[in-house]
Amino acid sequence: DAMPQSSVEPNQITFGATISACEKAGEWEKALQLFEAMIGNLVYPNTITCNAAMSACKTDQAFHLFSVMAQHMVESDTTTFSTAIDACGKFGQWENAVHLFSAMEQSLVESNSITCSTAISACAQAGQWQTCMHLLGAMANCKFELDTIAFSAAICACEMGGEWETTLQLLSAMAQRTIESNTVTVTAAISTCEKSGEWELALHLFSAMEQSLVESNSITCSTAISACAQAGQWQTCMHLLGAMANCKFELDTIAFSAAICACEMGGEWETTLQLLSAMAQRTIESNTVTVTAAISTCEKSGEWELALHLFSA
Repeated sequence: DAMPQSSVEPNQITFGATISACEKAGEWEKALQLFEAMIGNLVYPNTITCNAAMSACKTDQAFHLFSVMAQHMVESDTTTFSTAIDACGKFGQWENAVHLFSAMEQSLVESNSITCSTAISACAQAGQWQTCMHLLGAMANCKFELDTIAFSAAICACEMGGEWETTLQLLSAMAQRTIESNTVTVTAAISTCEKSGEWELALHLFSAMEQSLVESNSITCSTAISACAQAGQWQTCMHLLGAMANCKFELDTIAFSAAICACEMGGEWETTLQLLSAMAQRTIESNTVTVTAAISTCEKSGEWELALHLFSA
């Protein structure tokens, strides 16, 4: 605010430097105010200034700034497109991200593996697995390095769409290219199999995870338990619960509820009571799903007194 009141006229350099300083300090609102003041004072921005303002954005205005650049015929570069695509992904604007990626190719601005991975991540957050697969193919055609980030994003998109077969293809492609999986990748793959009722595949992926020394966590284990529970594989659920305890992972309501639901399908009322007792000892709260499944197990086993006790409790 002090500059316009002084004898120094603001110019492209002073505006640019100040916007860049605000961007680095995380003062995104001030950076955008300065950018608007720059346009208002008929000081035309350059690529560096626009990139700094776009990078500062903590709202969905990055795509708008890209349009402003086009209006003022400011040349976009790889950083411009990557920053705008990343912003679109963060705010759920996957279609804008794809539009920008296409515009990048049309304007002959050189893309790179980071730009492509960013576009894939933007589409993945909306579950657009077909688009992710297309972009992965584009990366391969351009001889860009395919990495864990790009594959993980595509697998997460497949998880949302329940595309277990495509997920397995992606995992196979990673293995062929000697690209390492990580916890996010494998957990998403297991979740995809769980949602698709492919409990044996989910269990296979979980076992392979241990063999390949990929670190699992409580979410991975709970997802594997849920996959097995849907098929009534209560013995496997109990084994996985034990593995969670041995690894010192936090046992939670989700994991226990899944195991109890598996016991319900198998009529294992005694095991169900053991699980409820273990929950109480660990001060893990039951929920409606847990108790309802336990009562149903007792009902199926003819244990009406136990069912009534659980209902009263």
